[in-house]
Amino acid sequence: MNATDTKNHIILLPTDDYIEIWVDHFLNAKRKKAKNTVKFYREILNRFIKYCESRSIKTIQQFTPQVFREFFMFLESKGSNLGGQASYYRCLRAWLYFYELELDIETNHFTKMLNKAKPEPQKLEILETISPDQIKLLLESCEKGTFLGERDRLAIFLLYDCGFRAQELCDVTIEDVSSRDTITIQHGKGDKKRMVAFGDSTRRQIRRFEKFRPKNIQWLLCTRTGDKLKYSSLREIVRRACRKAGIPETSLHSFRRAFASNLLRSNTDLHTIKNLLGHADLSVLDRYLKQNQQDLIDKFNSNIDDLFKR
Repeated sequence: MNATDTKNHIILLPTDDYIEIWVDHFLNAKRKKAKNTVKFYREILNRFIKYCESRSIKTIQQFTPQVFREFFMFLESKGSNLGGQASYYRCLRAWLYFYELELDIETNHFTKMLNKAKPEPQKLEILETISPDQIKLLLESCEKGTFLGERDRLAIFLLYDCGFRAQELCDVTIEDVSSRDTITIQHGKGDKKRMVAFGDSTRRQIRRFEKFRPKNIQWLLCTRTGDKLKYSSLREIVRRACRKAGIPETSLHSFRRAFASNLLRSNTDLHTIKNLLGHADLSVLDRYLKQNQQDLIDKFNSNIDDLFKR
């Protein structure tokens, strides 16, 4: 192992070039980041390790642009869309940059390889959202007056009304809900705190579910036994509602996209939307904005055409 002195303590660097060793070193260095961020890194890099092992690639020195291209092709063959592949790209880039920084590789040799294989996004990828009519059908599919029905209705209300990321919603506690019709997200993306608002209908649904939720439970959404609702359970709530409503299965993130698109259509300024969604900058909103501009084009009505129709 090589040693470097950082802020008065010694960090030992791996002397071997094995992929698995450097993944462990990277995850150890990132352990102080948000729990979900570390989990994201671990899941993606472990899958990359398994892929490399299946092709007898054990060391970083064996990487070529073709290795990364074939990996992204492999992801696509397994059903990963461009958004999913972009997540893998960002994680691999962070890991390789860390490797080059630790070994003082100034040429960025391996990140350049990865960049050559970067999946090319479509010029305008239509984002999956969910329509108001579909929301109504989902809500109608949930049986009123039962624990599951009222909980599932509340989950749909909150996803659509507040623009939650799925895990953010699972993490909400009763104490996070304010009497001023706001919810504090304690640990958003990047472990950042933010506040979201909800409307009268959502407030009434929160009160309705209180009649069915087990007493003295800290979680806003929970199981029958009062345990915290898991991401997989929230996803199953939406899947089940889609089946009952007879509409195509939609993703949890489609509610968040619909939330953002609805705000754009109502002429909400971009900085407000950015803050409500918990984005670090405005660049992420670009895709929503492009899609909203296409909506405006589709709805365009020519005043001149109307004049000559008279």
